[in-house]
Amino acid sequence: MKSTLSVFVAATLLAGCGSNGIFRDRGFDYLRADVGKPLVYPDGVRPIPAQELYPVPGVEQRLRLVGDQKPSLDVPPPPQMTSQVQVPVSAPDGAAVERKVTDAQVEQTHDGNGYPVLMLDLDFDWAWQVVGDALRGLSGVQLEDVDRERAAYYVVVDGKRNSAGEPYQLKLNYTSNGIQVALQVDDNAMAPRDLSAVLIARLRDGLLK
Repeated sequence: MKSTLSVFVAATLLAGCGSNGIFRDRGFDYLRADVGKPLVYPDGVRPIPAQELYPVPGVEQRLRLVGDQKPSLDVPPPPQMTSQVQVPVSAPDGAAVERKVTDAQVEQTHDGNGYPVLMLDLDFDWAWQVVGDALRGLSGVQLEDVDRERAAYYVVVDGKRNSAGEPYQLKLNYTSNGIQVALQVDDNAMAPRDLSAVLIARLRDGLLK
């Protein structure tokens, strides 16, 4: 009895899968849709003409005759962009390239706590190079060590060291306005303001030579 009932249910379901069953194909229902009346605009009202939202400039010029005068899709090359890349660090032969900065790229200012700092409108690699070059040429400044990983130059200014007898750290830090250069005792304390002001002023002059 169960077997007969199962066969009957299966046959009923299969029969319902036809064009008029429970899974009727609705792909052509639009052919039976009622056609409405044309839209009538009131006097003084005009429809907004359709237009392309994202037109491709010059598309009508991309299909043109070339060679044997047969139609061909000849896509023009992309426009040349003006390069904003600065001078590379080294020349093709491996020689060092001297980098210069302009007055607009160097600003002597103060941080939020009033400490003298330099702001450099340069990428980090360029800033690191020019600061190091300038320090080596400053009178009264002794460069004792360099730590690129910590972005620090260790300097003695006019023979002055910190209270622990160690050189001060001239740190380069990323900020939203560029690279900030500041004189610190260590990672937790800034150098005295007067000493910072002396070094920052000399460093700015050295960068602009």
